[in-house]
Amino acid sequence: VLANVAAGVVSADANGRILTINKSAERMLNIKAEDIIGKNYREVVGRDYVKAINGFLKDRSIFRRGFMVRQIRLSVENKTLTLLVSLNVLRDDRGKYLGLVAVFEDVSEIEKAQRMAAWREVARRIAHEVKNPLTPIQLSAQRLKKKYGEKVARDDGQVFEECTNLIINQVEELKRLVNEFSSFARMPASNPMTNNIIQ
Repeated sequence: VLANVAAGVVSADANGRILTINKSAERMLNIKAEDIIGKNYREVVGRDYVKAINGFLKDRSIFRRGFMVRQIRLSVENKTLTLLVSLNVLRDDRGKYLGLVAVFEDVSEIEKAQRMAAWREVARRIAHEVKNPLTPIQLSAQRLKKKYGEKVARDDGQVFEECTNLIINQVEELKRLVNEFSSFARMPASNPMTNNIIQ
């Protein structure tokens, strides 16, 4: 079971010696079981991670409750992983402390999807807020042009015409930009196709 679960599983004894590590943990952390089994975690992980692990262990509530769940960021080679780590205390029948089991899940993709959803929502709101005043501005410029265009033409009609046209054209350009921006907020359009599912 441990060999085939997607979650990484590492166990260590009461002195911090690593006892087991499954394939998922090897893959996530880019390490080989034969290189670390039997060694103390302090020899295997970097100094920063030793501090993080020691920080977990200093929290005495883990021994009282029997478990702890934390989200951590971990740099492995050239990528950063976001891991949901669950530490579970191992005890024998008499309650003697035997060690710890760490179960960690890579939630990097979930975090990325949540971030994308948040940006989509921001884009949608900005597009909505910007688009709202554009139509009244454009309509006002068109109304001014229609109502006062001929009257102003006698005095300074060219300037009035240029200014109202500029407002109308620039609002149109802004609307186009806002529409492009709001299209980012939408999910991609579906493209259904007929197919033979038997083949």
